[in-house]
Amino acid sequence: MARMREKGLLTERNLPAYPNCDRDYLRIKDGQWYHDQFGMQYSQSTRVKQPGIRWLAEQLGLEIPAIPADRRDVA
Repeated sequence: MARMREKGLLTERNLPAYPNCDRDYLRIKDGQWYHDQFGMQYSQSTRVKQPGIRWLAEQLGLEIPAIPADRRDVA
């Protein structure tokens, strides 16, 4: 996360800095839960999409990992 912030890919809250431009690679996951004292609690976090693995490795100057095939669309 720190490297992604240094490269300007994430904000200080660890959310995508350019959500519209990077929407093919990163997404924001919204979460919520109920706390007995404080009521509904909400959170947001960044998730890397399948095509974003290679893109992110290139952005951070990392070795491109072996990426498993995405078989969700296979009929």
